[in-house]
Amino acid sequence: GGADSSIIATFISEMVRRGMHELGAPLFCQKLSLPLETDRQKIVGQILTCVYQGTQNSSEHTYQAAASLAQSIGATFHH
Repeated sequence: GGADSSIIATFISEMVRRGMHELGAPLFCQKLSLPLETDRQKIVGQILTCVYQGTQNSSEHTYQAAASLAQSIGATFHH
């Protein structure tokens, strides 16, 4: 559920941060076949889409937590 998805999203954001640090933005983007971008959040938004699939047991807090995480790392978010 939410914990698993949250950690994967965080891992992807961290992968982008470390990749840009180690390789520089141009080479990192090239290796991922992405257009050149120097903003980490914009790169995350190009490679990560988060989809919220609430159930009858989900609360508004759960939705807000998912949306907040996606926004904070730059991921595209759908609900």
